[in-house]
Amino acid sequence: MANTQRPDQAAKLQRLEKKRLRLGVSLDELAALSGVPARKIYRIRRDRRGFDSDIRKLTFALRAVEREEPMERASFGVRASGLEAAARMAFQGFLAAVSGRLPEKYERKAALYLLVTGANVPSATAGRVYGCTKQYVSKAVRQVEDLREDPELGGAFRDLEAMLLERAG
Repeated sequence: MANTQRPDQAAKLQRLEKKRLRLGVSLDELAALSGVPARKIYRIRRDRRGFDSDIRKLTFALRAVEREEPMERASFGVRASGLEAAARMAFQGFLAAVSGRLPEKYERKAALYLLVTGANVPSATAGRVYGCTKQYVSKAVRQVEDLREDPELGGAFRDLEAMLLERAG
């Protein structure tokens, strides 16, 4: 049965492809989100069949993108691509503001922290901007919150937050 095409699977793959195109997700992005190698996705598309486990992973990845998009729109009132562009600019601004005020090893994590907490950017979007996972973003935010308890860094951080977020608000 491995070499025969299953009509139900072909229809499911066709629906997945339509959803992928509607959401504007590239095949490489889908590979990164689902954990299915890009070569395998290309083969599945070409042969119009694949393992059920791979199709399930692709389905869940597209569902996650579909759920994430309305949350991003609600938080900023813009499309996801516009949100990412705005988040990139904000991240660069936060990075420039943090530079020189904190030890160098904390600058990027502090900019991520300000992006997520100060600008209310979702962790997944911040991760795409920074080039990491949303779990790493959460970990960085926790680390910076722990650093705020340090008397030297906490004072610098409060001053920085007041300066940056007071102007924005």
